[in-house]
Amino acid sequence: MRRAQLPRDAWATKNGFENASIKIDGVRVKGIKTLLPESFTADDVINAGQSILQKNINNTTDRFLYGTYKGVELKLVRDLDTGMIKTLHPTWEQ
Repeated sequence: MRRAQLPRDAWATKNGFENASIKIDGVRVKGIKTLLPESFTADDVINAGQSILQKNINNTTDRFLYGTYKGVELKLVRDLDTGMIKTLHPTWEQ
């Protein structure tokens, strides 16, 4: 798994960085935003989001969109007011 870790100032709330943590090999890692397959590059993440949005181009009412990219099932969450992507991550059940 590849981890994507955001800097402290990227979090919406002051405590978000501290609260968003997981354990990798038993060690608590702060600031984890999402886990992706090791093979995913930054471009893959962008392309996955674009692919899911394109497949749902006529869907203007659903906040959650789902799709598959490179064999990984993903969930995209968007802001319906702005159309901006809020997050994209693998679904847990695969």
